[in-house]
Amino acid sequence: MMIPNEDTRPFDVDEQLGLCALFVSAPRRDLTYVKVVLESYEGVGVARTERPFLTQDRALLVLLLVPDFLDVARRLIKHFEAEVGLRIEVVDDTMREELRHDLLSRLDY
Repeated sequence: MMIPNEDTRPFDVDEQLGLCALFVSAPRRDLTYVKVVLESYEGVGVARTERPFLTQDRALLVLLLVPDFLDVARRLIKHFEAEVGLRIEVVDDTMREELRHDLLSRLDY
């Protein structure tokens, strides 16, 4: 469930993951661009599509950002906001817990 975009702390680091899990929405036509550019900055983070059809023309992604590179990530996000209309989204705790569970379960071989 989406919550209105009112959070003032979207770059908090998830202690269990050791990453900043930042939920954003972007036009679906620009998903590849956002992913490729973010991931081309080696070590900054990766993008994962959570809901490809958040709305008719937007998708929900989670950017898994390395805490040491949050300054670089913030600059990239500002760029994406201006260039493609990326928006930071605030999600409920259930969605964050599902992400945490999914990522941590992949570590169990």
